[in-house]
Amino acid sequence: MGYTFTVPYFYDGLKYAGPKGNCADALDWESADCSDLKICVSEPTTWFPRTQALFPPEVIVAVPSSSDGYLGLNDGRCNAIAGEGTGILLSTAVANGYTGGGAMMDPMEMAGGMMPEEMNKAASGWQIGTTTYSKEPLAMVTREDDPQFSDFVNWVLQGLMTAEEQG
Repeated sequence: MGYTFTVPYFYDGLKYAGPKGNCADALDWESADCSDLKICVSEPTTWFPRTQALFPPEVIVAVPSSSDGYLGLNDGRCNAIAGEGTGILLSTAVANGYTGGGAMMDPMEMAGGMMPEEMNKAASGWQIGTTTYSKEPLAMVTREDDPQFSDFVNWVLQGLMTAEEQG
């Protein structure tokens, strides 16, 4: 069975964030401030081979998922994380348990929101790079064996995008 994709509804791309996010963004692992750079990258993503093309192996920490990357930030395995721009925001990191180092927060406890002092601690030193190292279209996916439904989903998406453009 194959898949059919709608028109892209959003473009995002690889960025770096974390306590050493600016080092990763500058592709700097050699200066005094950045010599300890370690980037957690989720292996089963397009970010992994792209990061391998940009950095030497000793800088890359392979993790099985983005959530494990946030664990790596807390336990010191890494000090930067790779991900799409919308996925490396501080709010996403905190929702995945990032606390700014040390113990993980329980995501279930955080469902009601963080206390301001907890957010301030997590935000301390969080850097998001400004460079995008890839351009990835995001689209909805449907089963290839149902072209009528695929067309329906695509037209609904295009209708929503047109409605948004026209206010």
